[in-house]
Amino acid sequence: MIISDKQISDLNISSEQKSKWVDECLRHKSEYDLPAKISIKKDNGIFYNTMPAVMEPLDIAGVKLVNRYIDRVPALDAKILLYKYFTGLLDAILDGNEITAMRTGAVAVHSARLFAVKDFSVVSMIGLGNIMTHTADILFDIYKDRKLTVKLFNFADEGIRFMNRYCGYKNVNFVLCDSYEETFSDSDLIFSAVSYVDGDFCDESVYKKGCTVIPIHTRGFMQCDLSFDKVFGDDTAHLHDFKYFDKYKSFSEVADVICNRKPGRESDDERILVYNIGLAIHDLYYSKRIIEMIK
Repeated sequence: MIISDKQISDLNISSEQKSKWVDECLRHKSEYDLPAKISIKKDNGIFYNTMPAVMEPLDIAGVKLVNRYIDRVPALDAKILLYKYFTGLLDAILDGNEITAMRTGAVAVHSARLFAVKDFSVVSMIGLGNIMTHTADILFDIYKDRKLTVKLFNFADEGIRFMNRYCGYKNVNFVLCDSYEETFSDSDLIFSAVSYVDGDFCDESVYKKGCTVIPIHTRGFMQCDLSFDKVFGDDTAHLHDFKYFDKYKSFSEVADVICNRKPGRESDDERILVYNIGLAIHDLYYSKRIIEMIK
């Protein structure tokens, strides 16, 4: 099978389904073979990331390959090859862009449900592109019965476009902000999908007690690495080369929290940072379920 992004988008997969797939995959993470991704980076901005995995209990093996060419539109492109593990036969080739966006948004919201204070009401969002749109789609859908104040960093009027997209959610009150400090202050839950920033967004003192920070693209929070009470990540092998990894006050994998092997949030005062680098097992798991839906 050859499956396009449009075919995947046309399935209109529900927010709860996307979130359930993330959770199911993480609960069985220890059963899968997941080496760290291989990244080849060139001086002209071109890179190739190769992300293999074998999920024997599900009869899945495969690889996701992502490349970037600065002058191409879009610059990033992803393809997924899905194999039958027990026969070695290639089952499908899938466009990976829609899967990447939806699973990334679902993973971010899954972390919010797992680690944020239970009654969170003030949410900050920066980097309001495609990934954050998928994140907001799921967050606003799952919490459609909760009143939320959503603070948007209005870079290049992105906040206005974003606010107009979600104007139908009567439970969401949007606030446009002109600085990172204004956006992050007094927020219970912070999502960042900014792909590049030179240094940190702001001083760690801006982040209130009990906040949960979810940097989808990992950048901009190195002071938080040193000062936050707990750091969680989707895979140790993806994080151990981070500059301050050995200086975290506490680190656990998200899967260990889900499976009750390690504690998650233990008080409403803990400041928590969650790094989800992106796991090939999510891409392959989504691919398998999508193929089942199409068939």
